[in-house]
Order: sequence, then C-alpha cells, then structure tokens
Amino acid sequence: MAALPEELREEILSRLPVRSLLRLKIVCKKWYSLISTNDEFAKLQFKQLSAANNLTSTIIHVEKRHWSFQSRDCDESPNLGLGTRILNFPNPFQYEIGCPCIVGSARGLICVAPKGCACCYIWNPCTCDCKRIQLKHGFRLHGFGYDLCGDDYKILGNWDSKFLIFSLKTNSWRMLENKGFSYNLATSALYSNGALHWCLYRKIMAFDLSDEMFFEIGMPEEIIDVECSRQLLLLFDFQICLCVSHGRKMDVWVWKTKSWTKLFQILPPIPRNPLYISSIGNVECAPFGIGGECVHTESLISPNCFDNEKNKLI
Repeated sequence: MAALPEELREEILSRLPVRSLLRLKIVCKKWYSLISTNDEFAKLQFKQLSAANNLTSTIIHVEKRHWSFQSRDCDESPNLGLGTRILNFPNPFQYEIGCPCIVGSARGLICVAPKGCACCYIWNPCTCDCKRIQLKHGFRLHGFGYDLCGDDYKILGNWDSKFLIFSLKTNSWRMLENKGFSYNLATSALYSNGALHWCLYRKIMAFDLSDEMFFEIGMPEEIIDVECSRQLLLLFDFQICLCVSHGRKMDVWVWKTKSWTKLFQILPPIPRNPLYISSIGNVECAPFGIGGECVHTESLISPNCFDNEKNKLI
C-alpha cells in the first residue's frame, strides 16, 4: 500500500465502509488527517459507496432523557442486546436542558433539538462532530434534509407564522415566502431524494429543498375511496413509501419517477411502528422512544464542512 501513489491510495480507501476507515485512522498521521478532517474525501467516500449500493444503514432512536441514543443496523433483530450500540451525544451539548427530539436525517447527518430550548444541533453519530445552531424562542422545526442541486444541508422551521430556512453552507437563517400555505405541519418531515415529506389526511405535502417550494403528491387512485384506519410515510430503500391500513391489511406503495407503485400487502399481524422497509422486503419497526427515531446512513461528512463562523440570527 505504501508503494502506491497517494491518489490511488485515497481512491482505494474511499471504497471502504465508515467503520473500517475509523479503525484505520491510527495507521499513520496522513490517514488520520485524511479520514478525520478532509471534507472532499468524506464526500468522495459517500459517493463511492452510494453508487455501489454499499452504504451502511442504521435505525437510531432516543433511548433516555439524558441525551443517549441507541443504534442498530437495519435488517438486524430489534431484540435487546442483538446488534445494538449506545451512542452518547458529545460534550458539552449533552447537558442541555430538555429531552432530545430527532428532527430528521440526511446523508450521515442528524438534526436533533432539545425540547423547550432555543437551539438545535446537526450531528454525525459516526464521527461525533456536532454543530450548535441558535433558534429564537417559540421556534418550531419541521424537517432537515439535503439540497441535491446546491450541495447544502437545510433545516425548515416556523416562527411567528413565517417559514424560515437554515442553510449549513451560508451558516444563516432566512425567511421564506408563505405563498398561502396553510397546512399544520405538526410532525417532523421524512427526507428523501432532495425533498421533505409530510403525510396529511388524504394527501402528502412535500417541500423541495432546492427550489424551496411546497408541492402536493396525490394518493394512489386505488385507495382514494377506501376507508383507511391509518396512513403513514416511511422509507423503502430510501425512497418515500406510503403504508395504508384498511381492515386487517396494510398496502405498501412506493413513490418513484413521479408515480405510485404497489409493492406488496402485509397481512396480520400488522407491524407496530413501521419505520423502514429494506430492499429485500424486511419491515423494520421503531422501538418506542422519547424523542422519535430515524433511519441513518453512515458517513464521514462533518456538519462543520462549510463556514464555521457563528451562525447569524434573523
């Protein structure tokens, strides 16, 4: 390996999973710097594994009130002690007042907000890198995701009946035009393919993080006139998936290329708290958590990869 050109060594390393790279940091100072602080290498590594469909996905949920999170690999048993890991939030942030709530997850980063506090955090659970973002009193967070066109991470929030968006690249908040949007976004959004998604009664609202516009996704025609006891969104291989319960059955639909495709139907017993459906059809359920849960893809990307100046308040 030492006899290879440096560019080729980096190319080989970029094809390894995050957990292997974190162990290799101790090999030498160059590798430590490359793996720990090189933002371009982190993006390259994520791109390589994503193209090869080799990203490691985990389910993360709040375990305790004191900023402790539990993680397990997707497709592994949810039973206690089998494939689970405890993730501790980095000091000094873990002692903030208020139990944590997961706002969303995108490309290796998670947005976490303590209830009742005027701040939130963008955190990489793999590297423990964390960035604190100031909020105004009474601020409500609606979602977190990645802008595919702008290569930027964004948070959507609401304050004083106005929508605002935080850009990690510019490290600042700015106001958005409401444009007559009147829906109550009571829950955090589900992020997929450059947009945030909320399941409302008989419709799905989405927010494109690139053009920063709300748009509506209609329900599949087959279920429009069906009496549904439950409608919820989750992920199928990181595509938006709609689960509709009717009677003792649950239909599972996936949104691809701007149309709905029915995947399969789940017969009793219907899983409780479904969160993610793997590419092989396994339904992953979320354990009960105080502040929610998310599906997370491991990466080396740092929340401090852009401007590290103190974020500006509106």
